[in-house]
Amino acid sequence: MRMTYLVAGAGMLILVGGVAASVTTARADDAQAVVTKRQDLMKTNGKSLQAILKVVKGQAAYGPDTVKAAETVLSNSKEIPSLFPKDSITPKSRAKPEIWTHWDVFKQKDSNLQIQAAKLVEVAKAGDVKAIGAQLQVVGKACGACHETFRQPEKKQ
Repeated sequence: MRMTYLVAGAGMLILVGGVAASVTTARADDAQAVVTKRQDLMKTNGKSLQAILKVVKGQAAYGPDTVKAAETVLSNSKEIPSLFPKDSITPKSRAKPEIWTHWDVFKQKDSNLQIQAAKLVEVAKAGDVKAIGAQLQVVGKACGACHETFRQPEKKQ
C-alpha cells in the first residue's frame, strides 16, 4: 500500500514538474513574441521616420505618404507601453530592466513622444517641408531620450 502512494506521489511530482516546465516555456515564448512585436514596431517607426527624412532632404517628394508615415509614428507611439510587460527581456531584447523600476519615467518619455509625434502629423498635413524637418528633429530627440535611458547598446557580433 505504501508503495502505491509512493508511486502515485512520484507521478504527481512528475506531472506538476511537467506543468511548471510548460508554464516556464510558455512565459519564455510569450516574452519572445512581445519582444518580436515591439522590435517590429520600432523598425516600422524607423522606416517611417526615414521616409519623412527623405522628403526633408529633397530625396523624395512630399505627398500623402509623408502624412501616413507621421501618422504611423503617432499610432505606434501609443502602443509602446503595452509592448513592455514587466520583465519582458530575452537574449534578443535590448530593453534595460530600469524600464520596470522607473516605469513612470518610461511612460513620461513615451507621452512626450506621443505629443511630439502628434505635432509631426500636424506639420506633415500642412505640407511645409521646413517645419516638417524641424519637428522631425524633435521627434528624433524624443525617441533618443528613451533609447539612451532604457535601451542597451547594440551587441557587437
